[in-house]
Amino acid sequence: MDSTHGHVRPDRGADEMSGIDEPSDEPAWVEPGPSRAGVDIRGSSSQVHNLVVVGAACSGKSRLLCEVASRVPSEWRLIQPPSTPRTDVWRRLSRPTIDVSHWENVWRILIVGSYLSFANVHQHLLDEENRERLRSVMTTLPLGDPHSVRHPYTVMTELSSGLRSASGSELTNGKEADWLRAERVTGDLAPLLPPVVIIIDHLDNYFDNHPSEMAEVQGGLVALIAHNDRQRWIPRNVRLLAAVRRSTLDFLRKNGVPNLSTAACIKEIVWDLGSLERLFLQRLRGSDGRPRTMRWLVRPMGQEGQVRSSAQRRIDQLLQHTSLVAGDVDKLAGVLCEKRDFVGRQLTADEFEEGISSTAIDILNALAHNTVSDLRSLSVSRGFARQPSVETNDEQDQLRRQLITSISAMDKDTFTPSEAARMLEAFPDSLRFLILEALWRSRLVARVEGNRWLYSRTYSDRLGPAWTLAGWNPVLAEECKLTPTWEEISVGYV
Repeated sequence: MDSTHGHVRPDRGADEMSGIDEPSDEPAWVEPGPSRAGVDIRGSSSQVHNLVVVGAACSGKSRLLCEVASRVPSEWRLIQPPSTPRTDVWRRLSRPTIDVSHWENVWRILIVGSYLSFANVHQHLLDEENRERLRSVMTTLPLGDPHSVRHPYTVMTELSSGLRSASGSELTNGKEADWLRAERVTGDLAPLLPPVVIIIDHLDNYFDNHPSEMAEVQGGLVALIAHNDRQRWIPRNVRLLAAVRRSTLDFLRKNGVPNLSTAACIKEIVWDLGSLERLFLQRLRGSDGRPRTMRWLVRPMGQEGQVRSSAQRRIDQLLQHTSLVAGDVDKLAGVLCEKRDFVGRQLTADEFEEGISSTAIDILNALAHNTVSDLRSLSVSRGFARQPSVETNDEQDQLRRQLITSISAMDKDTFTPSEAARMLEAFPDSLRFLILEALWRSRLVARVEGNRWLYSRTYSDRLGPAWTLAGWNPVLAEECKLTPTWEEISVGYV
């Protein structure tokens, strides 16, 4: 099947099955940790009809979508996403000013268009009257006569290429009645056709090119799926599974969309420390699949030959150099295993710390990059003109460098509210009041209680006005050469 269209699973035994059910080299699933309600996220996510997975970069959003999709009954078809469209495609469907409701309507059109292509491929299952209704709708909309199933991304690319201008409004001008009719036909035909799951993922691929626009794109999708709980326009045998970045809900709140935190369809991935430890140990497994322990990787505390000893557990030492997400732990496990294989023995304490420090720079670069993207997306509001694309200016890199420089000028790895206020004076007003909360949400900043660094657990946690002492994540403190307040710290959540 053409990669520009989307991959469909006819059934679990067919040769054209998507990768979701094929044999995989992926390690076994590690549960991120029980939710506050005591239900595992994989099970609770599988129970909701439509799903939006929210999480930090590298938290395992795509993996959770795959797990949920793998639990779908075999009679359901899967429409997998093709390559994510590039920034210029999204831009052509946008309006000049920030308007989440516009993108909610665009996603509605894209999903209807995708389902109509699915219905067209399966029209042999319809009677003549319904086939005629389908043909009538297909000829009045710019969808052509597709003979393969189109993913919403493909529908968007095709609709975008047909626009005469990059205004976005041209997509529906003069076609509102036709799209509404198509929506009604979709609802009527869905019970007569096989049930289908549409997976929408990798929306972060080009986020950095145009943060405010891509935040709007993700926000519109979240609003559409969440509002369906009330509006019920998506047929019951059509399921949407989507993944968006953690800051999307902040963007929606800032742009006037009511709080969606109680929507049953929204599931945020939060890794607890025990789960991250299990994940790390799983990644130490040899090629034969046999489990390995921390003792295999690094010499035990106090063993002869250690340059220095520490009372801190090795796994705690490792986790404090992460943002408490699976991707960081994966990266550290890979680097440390490679280092262990290279020396051909257990690592010494110094070698272990060296491996962590070298990887921490990559982790910091990714965190700083995502934080700056979030800042740019949150610095504009509904009705205001969107920012110029960073493809045409270097504002993103300048802001990242300014952040690192300002933090490096601080003396130590902890700071008070007044010290934070002085640091932020160098930034423009549009960003000054957003920076600290953005760093907090990215887990580059923690509340400090004694030698404990406490990070935000969920997107709704706020650093707030009541804090008296905060600290920089060690990956940032070490890169900026800040003096440590404590010789050893522990990490956790507020």
